[in-house]
Amino acid sequence: MEKIEKSNFIANKKQLPEKTGIFYFSKKNRILYIGYTANLQRAVSTYFTENPEDKNIIQLISLTDEINYRIEDDLFSAFVSAKILIDQKNPEFNHYIQNHKDFVYLGIDFHNPPFFKIMEDTQDDLYYLGAFESRFMLLDFIESLNKIAKLPNCSSEEFPCELLKFDECDGYCLKDNPEKVEMIFNYYLFPNGDLEKRLEDEQEKLMDNLEFLKAELIKKQLSIIKKYYQRLKFLITTKDLNCLIEDEKYKFQIESGLIRKISGSDMQVEFHVEKVDFRANEILAIEKKYLAEAWFVYKKVNDLKPELVNKLYQENKEKLIKILN
Repeated sequence: MEKIEKSNFIANKKQLPEKTGIFYFSKKNRILYIGYTANLQRAVSTYFTENPEDKNIIQLISLTDEINYRIEDDLFSAFVSAKILIDQKNPEFNHYIQNHKDFVYLGIDFHNPPFFKIMEDTQDDLYYLGAFESRFMLLDFIESLNKIAKLPNCSSEEFPCELLKFDECDGYCLKDNPEKVEMIFNYYLFPNGDLEKRLEDEQEKLMDNLEFLKAELIKKQLSIIKKYYQRLKFLITTKDLNCLIEDEKYKFQIESGLIRKISGSDMQVEFHVEKVDFRANEILAIEKKYLAEAWFVYKKVNDLKPELVNKLYQENKEKLIKILN
């Protein structure tokens, strides 16, 4: 591990490389907090803002006298290294600083507006998807579908709203329940390949006609939609990922989409995988604190065993359709 004195880092933050890696804050060789990141300089700098809102970060930085870091090949490797080190050292502030606390869920009401709500938890009587790191990603997705297909973008429980008045929504608040459910199925619960293809064709046509501004707008909307559908496929699949994978350094036992065991040439670490009883409306919801690990694991398994992920996705998709019907 490379080391930098806190005072030296504050004087020149560019001492840290803008590369993927792990880092930890320490005081007299006692590790206080361990993290991982795609950009060491940017991530560590965020803990040194002038007015941090988290009192735990204030205390952490006040205690820190040294910053240690190591460059890693990729974000998955950085996450694994941090997970192993946290298990070994059990740093105090990893229990207090919760980077997932601002994650959100998409709550769906199949029958009444607003049909889609950004939620902090899964306690209400809605159907939940997530967690998602950013509420803005969800808001952009809802807005994009409204612009593209005149789907609901309700701002309140009152209906009909201004969107219908100005012909900017197809008025699902006034439609029968089967039409509402079909809309949610086709656009929100399962990836819509036909929509993606239509937008790709439209973007290409606009480019051919030299309508670059319109093509750029379609490109942005398509990117938002593809990102959501990528996460949707992950949510449909992740809880049932149970397999063995390996890379150049380790073998991983995956259980319920999380790392159960890591084995190397000279080490073996086992982790507790918490059994969570999800309600029927939480089939596509996972706990915020496990989102990062589940996402890294999903991407790694998809890279190494894409046929397994695709098979599991199709099986779970069919099961989900039967359950929801």
